[in-house]
Amino acid sequence: MAPFIRKLPNEPLFRHLLNALRNTPSNVLLRDYTTGLTATCSQFLMDMLHMREQIIKQLPPSMLDSEGRIASTRPYIRILAPRHYDFLVAAFAILSCGGAWASLATTLSKDEASYIVGLSNAACLLFSPESHLQALKIQQHHAKKKTDHELESIIPITRHGIKACLVPEIQIEPSMSMDPRGPGALLFSSGSTGSPKGIVRPRSMFYANPDISQIGQVMLALGPPISEVIEDSAHSIWERLLGKDVNHFTSHPHRYAELMMYFKEHIKPLPSEQRERYIKGAQRVQSMNFTGDFTWPTVMIFWREMLGRPLVNEYGSSEMGSIMTTTDESDPSAERCIGKPWSGVHIKLSEGDHGDILVKSPMMFTHYLGNEAATLAAFDEDGFFRTGDVGYRVGDQYVLEGRASTDVFRHESYWVDLKEIEARVNALPYISEAYVVAADFSCLRQIAVLARLTIPNPAVDLSRLRVDLQGKLHEHNLPTLLRIFQDHEKVPELANGKLNRKSIAQRFFPLSVDGPLPSNIEFWDEKVPNVNGQSRTWSTNDTE
Repeated sequence: MAPFIRKLPNEPLFRHLLNALRNTPSNVLLRDYTTGLTATCSQFLMDMLHMREQIIKQLPPSMLDSEGRIASTRPYIRILAPRHYDFLVAAFAILSCGGAWASLATTLSKDEASYIVGLSNAACLLFSPESHLQALKIQQHHAKKKTDHELESIIPITRHGIKACLVPEIQIEPSMSMDPRGPGALLFSSGSTGSPKGIVRPRSMFYANPDISQIGQVMLALGPPISEVIEDSAHSIWERLLGKDVNHFTSHPHRYAELMMYFKEHIKPLPSEQRERYIKGAQRVQSMNFTGDFTWPTVMIFWREMLGRPLVNEYGSSEMGSIMTTTDESDPSAERCIGKPWSGVHIKLSEGDHGDILVKSPMMFTHYLGNEAATLAAFDEDGFFRTGDVGYRVGDQYVLEGRASTDVFRHESYWVDLKEIEARVNALPYISEAYVVAADFSCLRQIAVLARLTIPNPAVDLSRLRVDLQGKLHEHNLPTLLRIFQDHEKVPELANGKLNRKSIAQRFFPLSVDGPLPSNIEFWDEKVPNVNGQSRTWSTNDTE
């Protein structure tokens, strides 16, 4: 190997990796159940260095500086790969070259992929074997557009090919210092409230040494590869928890709801001895965390009763990463408690002890790529990021009230909270899952409920839903639109696994502001009295 291959940048990320390698070269770093691959620390590092060599060899000279590193003027290299072992090898290889990785979802269309490649000015794309054809199509499609941002090369993600038995002769190069605020990763916002924005996260986002890095610790990962990647299904997760060696599990809130429903439908009816094995498997997990949203009180209660402790809520976003978490001191009765900030994270509220939540931390994003106006609007005069969330402080703990732009909106002259309504609907005994979104109809923003029933029940309609929510919600928070799931229907998700609430509204409530109303959607017209002098359900089948 060339000398520069054996030298790693002088920064905490690689010092941590090298220490782990020297101390435990044969320790299993990652198990990928989706591919059947198991990699030790030594094997991973050999694969990373091999991939680094391939990148340096095939990059255009214009992307390298005088020291053979990726130049800061064009730092981004895109990765087209499912988020398993190959993705992790590629991402670390790019970072070790001094560059920044940018993932490209395998589900994107050619136009979408070409747009993102152009925005990031990426001259190179790394692809996994199963994505080869898609990579070629993206390169060809992008070339036809004849933009100034040419995709000059596509490079397959390959491995070292030789089983690593000895620790490679590598070292940290003191002179290879990196700017911690320089680009480390380019992420894209969900696009749920507009066009996706390119979020530039600094290299320092990788500097924190995770607590789960102790020998023998296993973290179950459903998305980006961390320790062990498995099939993302409720059945697979429950079966894996029987393995007795999972220490940490993190997922999105609705996955915990799916696990709860699977337990009630498939595990609870089992003989007590078999059922107890699953319960003990979950109880053995040291930490079960959720992130990205809030889950319903019924789900929180289910897991608290099963585990003997509450689920841990991690608060963060693509711009910030995880910045605070609930603790043993967090109030279990506060449904939306987000806990206390991590070390190095500074929080302030716009109105003192309440108001808009603003954040500053060394790990948060530096700017939106190619969008100076959005970047300026995202920060206040002191450099704090405007999260768009509203909350209040109780002691050293914070409680989230809602999302100012999407969780809270005006229905007629009142503010309504979608998450509060969603929680109350999901607590009804005949509802197995429900989602509440805003939908425009009858010249107003309506409160739309998409619900799945526990069993088919023709007596469940919007009128009954509103009656059963009386006293649990303010009158102006009662649902005004209802659509029942069909058996084959599922809620849409974003590439990162979060619910795509924008798509829920578009797909299940395809309404125009003033009608007509599809026959499978019920509408409560508050302006039309029924025979009892109260509002009634309205549908397109009604005639005047």
